[in-house]
Amino acid sequence: METNVNLTFVNNVTGQAEYNFVHFLDKAGKPDVLDIDALLSYDLVVNTLPAVELRNLNIKPGQHNIFRVRAPQGYLYLRQDAPTSYGSMLALVREKGSAALLHTQRFPSQQKLLAGTYEVELLTMPRIRQTVTIKPGQATTVQFAPPGVLSVAQDLQGFGSLYVLEQDGSQRWVHTLPEGSSKISLPLQPGRYRIVFRMKSASGSQFTDVKDFTIKSNLTTTVKLFN
Repeated sequence: METNVNLTFVNNVTGQAEYNFVHFLDKAGKPDVLDIDALLSYDLVVNTLPAVELRNLNIKPGQHNIFRVRAPQGYLYLRQDAPTSYGSMLALVREKGSAALLHTQRFPSQQKLLAGTYEVELLTMPRIRQTVTIKPGQATTVQFAPPGVLSVAQDLQGFGSLYVLEQDGSQRWVHTLPEGSSKISLPLQPGRYRIVFRMKSASGSQFTDVKDFTIKSNLTTTVKLFN
């Protein structure tokens, strides 16, 4: 049985919260008794993540009313064993099939979630998206490979982009280089990449430079343009 969750009794006429109680179980596993005004009409909000609602409580005055809500919870554990060149890393959590952001969680940390299926998006470069299942009373772990670093030491004005090379040979945009300077030091997930760059002073598109390179965890890869 779940406990230690805030229960909100919402006046379903005014929409205002009338009572907030953090659920309690005694040593015998029994909940305590709450005294509320039975003359009002309530919706019960169980403040899990996401919340569970029980609408239009049928409270009978002068009686012991019992309401049961199914709200099993597990844990999303974002694991990070050591600092990385990203600095602070975040993950965006959404319910599966929903575009709405449910929760933003920082690495490393652990967060209780309602049992179910979620989409977790790691703000790495490129971003990593995983579908995870949270099971009651269990922790589901999400982690990422330590990044490496792309270093371009040349200070060139121009137009360039960075792409990740997929296993099928296609390229997917990752990052646009600043027009004012090609000099960058950029953390990237391990993998194969391509940089495409043309100097601002070039007299035609045929003077575009294309270079493929590989990023490995915890290592710096230096790319020299037009070399």
